[in-house]
Amino acid sequence: MDTLSNLPFILEFNIGNKLPNRIVDFYSDENSVSEDTLLEITENVPVEVLFKSEHEDSKLFFEGLESIPERFVEEEDGIPYLAPAEYPIKIFKQESYPLIPGKYLLRVDCLSISYYTLVAVKPNRVTEEQWEIMKEEVEEQLSGLAQDLIKSRMGLVYKELKMLAPRQISQFLILQKHYAKALAAITDLYTKANYRIKKNYQMVPIERVKTTDEKSVIHRLKYPEKQTELKSPINTFEYDLPENRWAKKIAQFVIINLKEFNNLVTSYAENIKFEIDYELRPYAEFQENTRNVLIEKEKVLSKLEEYLIVTKKIQNAFQMLQSAKWYHEVNEHKPCPLPHVMQLDARYRVLYQMYREMKQEKPELGIDPIYALQWKRTDKLYEIWGFVQLVNAIKELEFNPINGWIYSGAFNQQKNLIPNLNGGTTITFRNEKLILKLTYDGKIPYQRQDTDPLSEPLYISSNNNRPDSRLDVYEEDIYIGSLIIDFKYRSKRSVWDLGIVNTSHKSKTMSQLLSYGSSCKSIHLYGANNGITHNNPIQEVWAIYPSQYNSNHPIEDYEDHHLRLIKLSPIHNKDYLKTAFQEVITKLISRRNK
Repeated sequence: MDTLSNLPFILEFNIGNKLPNRIVDFYSDENSVSEDTLLEITENVPVEVLFKSEHEDSKLFFEGLESIPERFVEEEDGIPYLAPAEYPIKIFKQESYPLIPGKYLLRVDCLSISYYTLVAVKPNRVTEEQWEIMKEEVEEQLSGLAQDLIKSRMGLVYKELKMLAPRQISQFLILQKHYAKALAAITDLYTKANYRIKKNYQMVPIERVKTTDEKSVIHRLKYPEKQTELKSPINTFEYDLPENRWAKKIAQFVIINLKEFNNLVTSYAENIKFEIDYELRPYAEFQENTRNVLIEKEKVLSKLEEYLIVTKKIQNAFQMLQSAKWYHEVNEHKPCPLPHVMQLDARYRVLYQMYREMKQEKPELGIDPIYALQWKRTDKLYEIWGFVQLVNAIKELEFNPINGWIYSGAFNQQKNLIPNLNGGTTITFRNEKLILKLTYDGKIPYQRQDTDPLSEPLYISSNNNRPDSRLDVYEEDIYIGSLIIDFKYRSKRSVWDLGIVNTSHKSKTMSQLLSYGSSCKSIHLYGANNGITHNNPIQEVWAIYPSQYNSNHPIEDYEDHHLRLIKLSPIHNKDYLKTAFQEVITKLISRRNK
């Protein structure tokens, strides 16, 4: 979109001792904000903002305002903003409330119109490459989740499919997806493949000549002595066309890959069968754990046998094509560019589309383009990156994701695209007795009548009701408590300062974290259905923040406030996150059993 002009407000940044910088480039759509015109602020330099407007309802929203002392900011639905003023307000002060390097989205609401622009805090101690690494890690992690998804689509537990490469699984799924249309195309091509009529000449007995042409006459005049024969034109069907060469090439490619997949699955099925017959079944009657493993292995074997049946059906279809009369007349070794017929003729198009998907270097699972837009906001990038780390840590604790986000059935209709991580998205994990529900950016109800024991077990009595993540824990389908997690893309001191926790100088961030730990309630804790309110369903609140430096002590506990500060950054080791999750779950179980 074009930039907005005739602004009904003034927005200036005073950076250090430099002259004021007035921002004049604003956009009406946050997704269209250009980085070419952003204002750059150097890290560790004091920054003041002057926001003036004749319209009292004007509001300036700026990521990081929650770190500013409460007396300077106002709130709308729990989100801090600056109101117009005749004097500048200090928003960047190194010793008290610094801004972490990154890109920050600014929004001004005035006269029912939203104006957007970007401000970049340039690092002088943290390299810009680290920001790129974080973005790359997110994309890599999403791709990794995509690979997990491909495997989960096969209907098997992830660890049971390690012997099959994602590419092999993806190719099988592609063949399975296109099978019905490909079979119809092959059936038609078997007898009705494209051909070209080619005129050849043969010496034919005079009494059997059906047609003559100019060449027949010339030949007769040239050889008048041949009175009993005549050179006659005979039309033949030529099948050695570019589209048929491509069809033959595709058939050979598919059969080779099917044989490879079939051999791998057959070998794996034989190993599973041996394990079932000789290592599990003899002891299953006496050992419960062995019996459970046997049940899972039998499911795996059944699924593998289904794959072999599907593989055989697809293989038979392409072998039928190879048995067509015209097939062996086609020269597969002759190089041939892709003809237009491969796109225009539906029969050839089906085969080529399937072939093209199979030939891709990676499985065809893209990432929703909205992610690229969110990379403009470093705080949002860190939030998504952090959420993916939570997912990975929970999976490492042997919890299997069974629903939500990419793991939901609805995803299968979304054309192989990793969907955007929308607010309110919940991923459900399960192990033997526990269910974990990890919610991203979900609202906690304000009233207990809006709660639900299985989806919304909490309600809250403070304005801060939208944590970045929330983990609800269930034991044997009974709700036993929650963990609240907020990602803070700022320095640790801006997140928590124990020296001012009980004073009026504490920041919005500190007040927010305290309210999460003290203001949440539940009428569903431990399966209660008598309407009694429990005031302590929250085991802990985690404030997760980044740092450029690695640390041997990345977790700080403030038990009096039910708070943990957790340092979490790209590149650095993250094993402690898994341990912290396990500790919270163990505490919740122990608390229930007291």
